[in-house]
Formats: sequence, structure tokens, C-alpha cells
Amino acid sequence: MKVRTFKLDASALAAAHCSGVLALHESALGGIFSLADEAPPVAGATPAARERVRVVSIAGPLQTRAQHHMCGYADGYDAIVSRVGAALSSADVDAVVLDVLSPGGDAVGNLEAARRLRQIAKDAGKPLLAAVTMGYSAAYALASAAEAIYVLASGGVGSIGTIAVHVSEARALALEGLDVTILRSDPTKAAGHPAEPLSKEARAELQKLVDMFGASFRELVSEHRGLSAADMDEFKARTRHGVAAVDAGLADGIGSLEDVVDLAAVRAVTRTRKGHSMAFSSRLQAAHSAPPVNREEHRQAPALAAETGVDLSIARQAIEQVQAALQPPSLPPANREEHRQAPARAVVSDEVMAFETGASLSVVRMAREQVQAALQPPSARPVASVAALASSEGVSVDVARQALEQVQAALRVQGQA
Repeated sequence: MKVRTFKLDASALAAAHCSGVLALHESALGGIFSLADEAPPVAGATPAARERVRVVSIAGPLQTRAQHHMCGYADGYDAIVSRVGAALSSADVDAVVLDVLSPGGDAVGNLEAARRLRQIAKDAGKPLLAAVTMGYSAAYALASAAEAIYVLASGGVGSIGTIAVHVSEARALALEGLDVTILRSDPTKAAGHPAEPLSKEARAELQKLVDMFGASFRELVSEHRGLSAADMDEFKARTRHGVAAVDAGLADGIGSLEDVVDLAAVRAVTRTRKGHSMAFSSRLQAAHSAPPVNREEHRQAPALAAETGVDLSIARQAIEQVQAALQPPSLPPANREEHRQAPARAVVSDEVMAFETGASLSVVRMAREQVQAALQPPSARPVASVAALASSEGVSVDVARQALEQVQAALRVQGQA
């Protein structure tokens, strides 16, 4: 595949019919980029080691709509949504990974595409993860649609904001001896035309547009990443790299594309094609069989908040309870009575156990009841209602029994901890 290079300047933006507002990292202006002759495959690449995981590339400056230029193919939000949708809807695909290497691009259509990507993944019930080398501005908005973002140790994310660039050609035209006359039906028509110096009124209107797009961008990231307004105020439009991106909550871990593909395959195992309301393979067990990029990945507060629909503060509190329950017990003190009077360790809630095991709340609740019943005298034990569970979940009795056994095993491990 041939590639051609071009300089991203005002002329290139005009040739691409770019809107006035950009979600673009400032370092990209004036930079040299390469474009391929053709668009990436519709359904994405197929990693050799993980046949059922698709990788969808998001690379280079991005446009509202993909198109071919003299220097090659420029990717667009419409094409990216189409590729991700095709991959997630394929029966041969269990998970999709976004391979992000882009400084951003046009603001128009960017946030709508990001929300569309998240909705497509939700409807498909399949993992959508992002592996980021460079994901700035509009590219980060797209990456935020993923349920988890992983960045290279030297990679960067952020630049949450918008800009507008106005280039006045008035002096250049005058030097060439050209007079440009603009006739308007209204003084506001064609405000900021490049043949004229930028007026105060036109500047004010353009600034309003930039502010509007910037505020919407912040709201999207706050929504997708579970970040507060205070967090967004602290980030401003700065970038974060490697571990600093994880610490800031803009990413969930450090990892390469290959690492994230492996993790996507592990996550896919824990889900069913039926809305993944009952994913019977424990996430903890899957993590041991194939270690994730970040061993604490499944306990990240933003991911838990997004999946369970609870407030971020509640998610953090739940994670603290899980971590406390997973700590090894301390040695009993010399005084046995004192040991018996020690406060009991916090019990993990049904919601947290459902998140940790990937099962539905009804499965967790029934399993907990059966575990508690097992501690009672035989005469007081209720009859196990696997058939009722199978009926309520719409699955076979064997599948319901398997779900209960796996959740019960997780509860016993938690209880022993």
C-alpha cells in the first residue's frame, strides 16, 4: 500500500473542507503526516494470535467524513463508526480493540461518533477496548467510548478542548494587487472571511463556537470516564502520558496493542451473546488464566461505575470493600476472647460480587442464600431452586446450576479471605 505525505496547514484544512472548529492537538498544525492510498478494511485487521478479536485503526488527522484527497485517504468519523459497527456485528468477532494513533481533527461529528461507538458496543454486548499510542483531542473522544483505555508507557492522551484557526489573506492579496469585494445580505454573513482581517465581532462569534464545542467535549469525557467537573477543571486541555494518564483517570492501564488484544480476548470469554447479563466465567478466574495488562484492571472505579450505572464515589467505596475483603487475614491475637470480639470485616455487596464474577444480581443473591443456608442445620436449609433461576433468566437448568456453582465458589473464597 502506497503512502503519501502532506503538511497539515491552513491550505490542507481548507482543501479538506474542514469546519471552523477543530478538536486537534496544537502540535499537529504544521506537522507532516502520511496518508495511505486506500481506506482500512471495513471489519478491521485480524490478529493472528486472537482470531476472534478485531483491531480497528484510528490514525492520522480525522475528518467529519472520510474522503480521498490528492495525497491519499483521510479517515472520517463516518467510516470509523462503520468499521467498528461491522466488526461488532460480525458473528465471528467476540471483541474489538481501537488502535489509536491520531492528533485529533474536525470537531463537527466527533462527539456524536464517540457516543455512537459506545452505543454500538453496548447493543452488541461485546467488549470494546482502546489501545492508545497517541490519542489527543478528537481521537481521545473516540477512545473514551471504549470500556477501558490502555496507553503505552511513552504514549499520550488528553488535549480535551477545541480551537479555531483563522488565516487572513488580506495583505497577501494586496501585495498581489488584488482587491476583493464581499457583498452581504447581512453584516454577519461570511464573518471571518479569509479575504478580510478578522473583526472583533467575527472573533467574538468564533470564540463562542469554540467554547460551545469545548464544553460539550468536556461533558462527553466526564460522562464516559466517570470524571467530575473538578477533575475536568484540573485537566484543562493538557495532555497526560503513560502512568500519569492512568493516575489522572484518563486511562485504565499501561499496555501495548498486543497486550490489549489479549485482554479483550479474556474479557470476551466472560460474556454471552445475550446481553452478557449472565457471564458465568468468573472475571477473577479469567484474570488468573490470562493476566490482564493491569492486575487491578477489573477494580478500576470508572469502569465499575460505567458498568453498574452507579456514582463514581459509590464505585470507589465498593472497590475499597472488595480490596479489604481480599487482604490476607492477620494472625489471631494471643487473647482468643479479644480476637472473637474484633469487628467483622465488611461484607462485599451483591452488586460488587456481580461485577467481580460477571453474573446477574439474581444469581448472586440466590448463591449467597445457598451459601448461608449451608451453614444452618440441615432441617433449616431451604430447597435449592435452580429451576426457578433458570426460568427467571431464560437459560437451561444446567447453565443456571453452573452459574450458581461459580458464584458460590467466589463467595466461599471471599468468605475465607
